[in-house]
Amino acid sequence: MIVRRELLYEQAFDHVVLSLPDGNDSQKFLYVDADGVATGEELLECWRTCNRLPNATLEDPADRVRFVGHLEKESWASWLAEELKTRFGMPKGLTSIAFWAERKHRSIA
Repeated sequence: MIVRRELLYEQAFDHVVLSLPDGNDSQKFLYVDADGVATGEELLECWRTCNRLPNATLEDPADRVRFVGHLEKESWASWLAEELKTRFGMPKGLTSIAFWAERKHRSIA
């Protein structure tokens, strides 16, 4: 996943890619998206130059909280968030976020 440095501590991302082991080097990965296949360095170079995000970073493996954490904020997505949590488990870091969100909600009500 491509994430701007300023978004590293947020539940946001810029682009998602599929990572696959490089057949030539078991320690490296290839990244697949709609533009094709690239190494991590090539992918970052593209995002830093062509997409004008000079501080883009590659997060691999991706923090799953980026995918489901924000869904709790939308009433229509609560069901989907619950289904994802049931199927894949609670993403690391989401427990404390859910605790503080519930606490804030109680103090407002």
